[in-house]
Amino acid sequence: GWSANGTITYQAVVSGEVCVLRTATTAVANNVAQISVPGAANTYFNMADSFDLLWRVKLTQADVNTKVRVGATCDTVTTNPTDGVYFEKLGADTNWFSVTRAASAENRADTTVAAGTSWIKFRIRRKDASTIGFTVNAGTEVNATLTIPTGGCRIWTQLETLTTVIKSMDHDYLWARVTGLTR
Repeated sequence: GWSANGTITYQAVVSGEVCVLRTATTAVANNVAQISVPGAANTYFNMADSFDLLWRVKLTQADVNTKVRVGATCDTVTTNPTDGVYFEKLGADTNWFSVTRAASAENRADTTVAAGTSWIKFRIRRKDASTIGFTVNAGTEVNATLTIPTGGCRIWTQLETLTTVIKSMDHDYLWARVTGLTR
């Protein structure tokens, strides 16, 4: 049920993993591959709600020509989102960064966790009305209180090649919970 662009393939079964999905770019510089929950850009959950997202992903290459984002975007999924909360590795980055972005202004914090080709767990959650918590591999949670977007968002990952080589990323797990809703 994902919306996607780029090449999407299921990987061979490996012990300890279920249904690994690989997204891949083409070999055209600045080509983007991404997946997101279906629907319009702002129709999955409201950023003001209590939410908890957990991704388990793996890059197949983590070099200066690979750009990656994992989290939630609150607008049409573009190369550089206007609004969102996510983890990011830009081309020159050697570590993962947490990002809160609203109206194109952002706060970006180094997680001190190296970007590599091993499985990694990313958690993003709303802790309270003014705080988003970011955790990598169940480590120490880092809080963000600035440039938190408002309105609706959707869960997504984005991969971009910065050269003429195909880049790919594996997705093993996504867990999403939105609580405190009135129905």
